[in-house]
Amino acid sequence: MSNKGNALISLIVLALGVVFIWLCNRADFLHSVVMLCGVAFVLPAVISLLSMFLVSKDNRRSAGARMIQMICGVGGLGLGACILLMPDTFRPLLVYLFAALLIVGGALQIFLVSHKSRQVAYPGWLLVAPILVLVAGVVMVSFESFRHMEYEKWVVLITGCAFVAYGLNGIIISIIHYNGIRAINRLAAMPAAPVQPEVAKVAEPADVSEAVVAGPVSTVGADRLDSEPSADVERD
Repeated sequence: MSNKGNALISLIVLALGVVFIWLCNRADFLHSVVMLCGVAFVLPAVISLLSMFLVSKDNRRSAGARMIQMICGVGGLGLGACILLMPDTFRPLLVYLFAALLIVGGALQIFLVSHKSRQVAYPGWLLVAPILVLVAGVVMVSFESFRHMEYEKWVVLITGCAFVAYGLNGIIISIIHYNGIRAINRLAAMPAAPVQPEVAKVAEPADVSEAVVAGPVSTVGADRLDSEPSADVERD
């Protein structure tokens, strides 16, 4: 997921959380949510089915892809119609829907903050909110009391608080990611410092006085060696 996409989703979830907390005391709130879920299934299904017939022949997909699209469209349309016609039947199932959203959202944020291939190092305290969101989803699924109508207010309130925590944490993650990428790009754009070539050190010559003294000594020794054979010849 891109950083902009994460920021947009976090803002939407934050707004939904505020609405859930604000309307948690209304008895017909979950009924409205069920109707919205039905519409959310019907509209994409209708658009998908209409696109199969309105698309030009040049842009049509293969027969297998069109068959899958038709099955998904008809299934979504049928499920949405059932939800709209029988909202009270699907009302207790909203607990599973909200819990699944919390579990998936919490796991996603944990992955964004802690995966090894991330470009920016996030602080460890950003893991607190997604862990709490994930735990809230697991608790809502585990306890059967949340499926009773008298606990619907608490289901909506817990979901709203979890949405707010997820949204705020996601916005902070996006801000830290944006600042980190800017810092990395700024460092990459800075010109590298020029490397100065090292000057080779020339070995200093030996002491001149030592060379002068060593010169005559070696010469005298050589002259003496040359003069000895001539003396032997004269004796003979």
